[in-house]
Amino acid sequence: MPYLIRVCYDSPGWAYWSRAKALQKYAPDDFEVTTGPDYGRAFKQKKHDLVLQLPYPYVKPMRNHITKGNYDMVLVAGFNAAWSAEGSWLPGVLKYADHAIINSQCCWEQAGKLPKTTWISNGIDRETFKPTTPAADRKPRVLWCGSRIHQANKGYHDILLPMKVELEKRGIAVDLKLTNSHSRRILPPAEMATWYNTGTIYVCASKHEGTPNPALEAASCGCVLVSTAVGNMPELIQNGVNGELVERSVQPIVDAVVRCQDRYAEMAQAMQESIRPWHWKERSRQYFDLFRRLLTARRATGDDAQQADDQAHHQPADSAAAN
Repeated sequence: MPYLIRVCYDSPGWAYWSRAKALQKYAPDDFEVTTGPDYGRAFKQKKHDLVLQLPYPYVKPMRNHITKGNYDMVLVAGFNAAWSAEGSWLPGVLKYADHAIINSQCCWEQAGKLPKTTWISNGIDRETFKPTTPAADRKPRVLWCGSRIHQANKGYHDILLPMKVELEKRGIAVDLKLTNSHSRRILPPAEMATWYNTGTIYVCASKHEGTPNPALEAASCGCVLVSTAVGNMPELIQNGVNGELVERSVQPIVDAVVRCQDRYAEMAQAMQESIRPWHWKERSRQYFDLFRRLLTARRATGDDAQQADDQAHHQPADSAAAN
C-alpha cells in the first residue's frame, strides 16, 4: 500500500497551490497525494500517513485538529519566508510541526540549521514554464510582476518605476504587472508562461523574499535574472554567467539590466542549464525522500528513531546543496 499524504494550500492558482499540484503530479509509486485547502473531510474519509501544511501560519490549527481527532500522522510544515522578515514565525511552526521544510538555503542557515528542519528550495514545472520563443526572436524587454499588497517590499514605487523610466530612455521596453491578490481573475500558468516568453530580462527588486516564484518561472521560460540577493536567488544566479545579483537601488539594477541585455543570448543559454535541476520532476524527489525518512522515524523506537530523525534533518539539505 502506498503512503497517503495530504498537501494543504490556501488559494487555488497561487504559489502554494502550484507546489501542491506539482508534488501530486510527480509523486512516486509508493505515495498517493491528495491536495486541497481543507483537511477535515479528507482525514475522515481515509487514513493519512502525513500532511504537508504549506501555509505555515496555520500549523497550530492543523496540530489541534490532528490531536482532537486522534489521528496518527506526521505533520510537516512548509516555511517560505525570509528569515529577517518573518523569522519569528519559525519557533511557533516548530512547536507544533514534526518537521519543517525551509525553502531557501539562506533562511535555513540564518536560522541555525535547526533540528527538525530541512532546506529544500522550491521547484518549477518545466513542462509548463519553458522557452517557446527563441532567444534570437526576442526584442529587449524587462518583465516584473507582483502583488499590490506587498508592493512596498517589492520596490514598485521607489525602484521599479524609476528603473522603467531609465531603461526606456535606453530603448529597452519594460512591462510591470501589479496584480490584485484578492481578484478572482488570476492568469493561469499557461498564460503566464506566454507572457514570460515576451521578455529577455526578469527583475526582482524585493527587500525580503522566501521564494520569488515569478523569477523561477521567468528563468525557466528563457529570461535572464537581475535580482537582489533574496530568497533562493543566490542559489540560482551565477553572477555574470546567467544573471546578476545586485544592490537594491535604481542605478545598479539599470546597469545590470543593460549588461545582461548586451549578452542576452549567451546568458539565457546558461540559465537554461542552471534551471534544469529545479524542475519539479527532479526537485520533488527530495520531498518524498524526506517523507520516507520521517515516516520511518515515526515507526522506529529508541536509538533507531533518533538515527532516522538525524537522517531526515541532514540528507535532503545536502542533496539540495548539490544543485
